[in-house]
Parts: sequence; C-alpha cells; structure tokens
Amino acid sequence: NMLIHSWKSSLPAPQDFADDVEVIAQKITDLNTLVSDLLSLARPRPLMKAVCNLQEMTERVLRLLHHRISLQKVQIESRFESAHNTAFVDRERIEQALLNLLLNALDVLPDGGKIEIATHDRPDKILIEIADTGPGIAPERIHELFKAFRSTKPTGIGLGLPLTKRIVEEHKGEILVTNHFPTGTLFSITLPVVEES
Repeated sequence: NMLIHSWKSSLPAPQDFADDVEVIAQKITDLNTLVSDLLSLARPRPLMKAVCNLQEMTERVLRLLHHRISLQKVQIESRFESAHNTAFVDRERIEQALLNLLLNALDVLPDGGKIEIATHDRPDKILIEIADTGPGIAPERIHELFKAFRSTKPTGIGLGLPLTKRIVEEHKGEILVTNHFPTGTLFSITLPVVEES
C-alpha cells in the first residue's frame, strides 16, 4: 500500500518499478500467511527455514518503507558487520519481525530522526540491532511491551511486538529491549546461524 501510494507523487524509474512490483507481490503472499497466523495465533504454521541473507532481507523491508522514510525525513544508517550476514530462519517470518520493529521506530519519529540497523557476529549466532532516536518508552510501559493488545498508539491493536517476540522465540532466538528514555530505544534480536536441534 505504501509503495503504491508513493507512485502517486512520482512514477519510479523502470527498474525501480520492477523492484517495487516484486516486493509488492512477495508482501501480498506474506500478508496472506500473516492473516492465517493471526486466525490461528495459538497454532502457528511450522517454520519453513533456510539459510537467508539478513542484509538482503533488511534491504527488501526498507524498500517497502522507503516512501514513508522519505516523507518523514528519517535517516537510515545500516552497518552489516557480521562476516556472512546469514541465519537459518523462516524468511517471511523474520522479514515480518523486522518490518514490525521498523514501523514502530518510524511511528516515534514523525518529524525526522535516525534509525540505525546493525548486525554483529556472536558464537553460533547473529545479533541484529534496531535503534531509534525517538523519545524512548516510558518506564511504566516497559513490562507491558510484549503483551498482546497493549498498544500505546491511538490506532494500534497491540499485536506487532507480541508477534515479533513469538517469531524470534520460534527460531530459538531472543529479543531484548534497551530503553534510553527519553532519548531512544534499542531492540536486539539474536538468531542462530545454523539449524538448532
């Protein structure tokens, strides 16, 4: 929807248009899967894991958001510092988790700011960090952050972060939040780089 609306202001170049259409087609498929997941929140489908490149996944999600990023004048700083930037994951699920975190970051930066995305190697794991320069999270809200239907947004339904946490935990990973109230928030996701038993 965001990409289609961006075309109203200026039509993209042919290659950008082709790339945008490819992302839209993939995301329609992903949305159908997400709706199925929501309808069976207690019984999610089995993961379809493969070795995936996190840099490519992140860039695909950023392309989906590029119009909004530009409108809000948000600066994106990416540092892919892992040696391989790969993890053994369900591509669609992890892209959904990254999208949820980046949408949350954009929500707290309506008038500009910076979002930093970085990867780092850890023993048998990869660390993904998403930090924003927003106002941070009020300390009394931290304990409710990953609870379903506890949104702090006027139009939110409170499923983004709970679903993100579930996706990460399904991968035997971990998600942590570091709050720098009132100067920003850092979300850290650790994922296995190989299949874990």
